[in-house]
Amino acid sequence: MAFGARVYFDEAVAWFEDAENAELRDQREHGANSIDHRLAAVRAAVEKLVPEVSDLRMLGRPPQLAMNLRPDDQETRLLTAGQLSSGFRTMVALAMDLARRMADLNPHLPDPTQSPGIVLIDEIALHLHPRWQQLVIKGLLEAFPNVQFVMTTHSPRF
Repeated sequence: MAFGARVYFDEAVAWFEDAENAELRDQREHGANSIDHRLAAVRAAVEKLVPEVSDLRMLGRPPQLAMNLRPDDQETRLLTAGQLSSGFRTMVALAMDLARRMADLNPHLPDPTQSPGIVLIDEIALHLHPRWQQLVIKGLLEAFPNVQFVMTTHSPRF
């Protein structure tokens, strides 16, 4: 997999929008308990990698990716992806992209993020603020516990 933040973020958001629309249709037809486990896995992966984020969803016309953000014990705010800092956006994109790929490859699993795999990430720290550099590995291992990550970096923080 090659990860380019903007391209794959847009692709992941399009996938998320389609999946959420399908989930909402199922809920109208079969009741509110009808949950798309692939979509739930993507939401959970984002919340594990970026704990300040919750309630990932599409909102508005035209639909935009939105989420609740509660940074450092501050008040929770509703933000669209376009309002996020590049670091938050990169982390959300990384979690969404990996989780949706795992969901697409393992639709039969109740939690696709538990799938085994190997992910190569070149220059993981390249576009990340030093704070994110400190958190990204722990977050990835928590969100994707059965994945072996092979990463390169020039950052002394790793």
